[in-house]
Amino acid sequence: MKKISNFLVISNLLILVTFSSCNSVVPQYEETINYHTSFFLLNEGEWSKNNATLGFFNRKTTEYKRDVFSQINPNVVGGMGDVGNDLMIYGGKLYAVINCSNLVRVMNAKTAQYIGSVNITNCRNINFYNGKVYVSSWSDITYGNADKNGYIVEIDTANLQIIRKVDVGRQPEEIEFLNGKMYVANSGGYTAELDSTISVVNLQTFTEEKKIVVAKNPQKLCKAGNTLYTLALGNYYDIDPDIYVIENDKKVGNLGIYASNFCICGDSLYILSNETDWSAGTTVAKYIIYNVKNQQVVTENFITDGTQENIATSYGIAVNPTTKEIFVTDAKNYTTSGELFCFSPAGKKLWNVSTGVIPKKIVFLWE
Repeated sequence: MKKISNFLVISNLLILVTFSSCNSVVPQYEETINYHTSFFLLNEGEWSKNNATLGFFNRKTTEYKRDVFSQINPNVVGGMGDVGNDLMIYGGKLYAVINCSNLVRVMNAKTAQYIGSVNITNCRNINFYNGKVYVSSWSDITYGNADKNGYIVEIDTANLQIIRKVDVGRQPEEIEFLNGKMYVANSGGYTAELDSTISVVNLQTFTEEKKIVVAKNPQKLCKAGNTLYTLALGNYYDIDPDIYVIENDKKVGNLGIYASNFCICGDSLYILSNETDWSAGTTVAKYIIYNVKNQQVVTENFITDGTQENIATSYGIAVNPTTKEIFVTDAKNYTTSGELFCFSPAGKKLWNVSTGVIPKKIVFLWE
């Protein structure tokens, strides 16, 4: 296992780690400490290759383990499965959405021990609200019936049973909650005529109240205060990606930033921008911070030491809400092992490590 050097070890973490020659056990946390430290990383894997994996970074030991799910759960047939799409921790459980396997894998968040799975056709993204877990599904679409609406399922976290289902738009992706309502980004990404809407769902009746028209191919959806931000990816040709702003159930503007992915931490949007000229086949990468209060770009390169030159294909982005360390994943060529980079809040590289194929989503542990 690769040891990451030059990394600050927080000495007062009370973590018990057990090792054996053939299997590594994820740390058991004996005491709740109110900050984020260690994290899991979901790697998509290649489509149809059944090689999604779950990595784990242990801040106490400064070690990153590339495939803890298979190590800890060797009897789970097929490992994580085919195409890891989303990851979330809620109520002491770790939920991994495995798209092409039609499964939500559920694990103990402290040990990564497998608990069970929920079968959901074409499951895509996950979020939680008020004691329930919600998962988006593209439904049982094919190339011939891609105009079929997708849906959201509500899951009981105690018995992992589906309670309710609501139809939304075509090929729904990320889910967000604001002021007691659920919002769903409808991409229509499986069709030539892309969707352009955000569904607004009444959680009491579990029905779609209306749709907000934003732009072609909305996929990511996050909130900051009472404002929603959605990344619409456009049509990959003559409509560029951009981040759109929604307030009071209305689109009120856009940032005018060519965005590929983003996350929110405090008052800042951390944005990966891979601006592509599709006709020329060239890409210009930027690493942007946008302040939502001032409504302006703070920097177009939050990596300040030049090490962005070592990132071939920026893909995933996360910021530790406690330490403000910035994590960027590199998908490389989408078929071989990727790489994870950790930067200080000042944008200096702290460490990097090899990951599984297409490293995508990081979730931090409260410790």
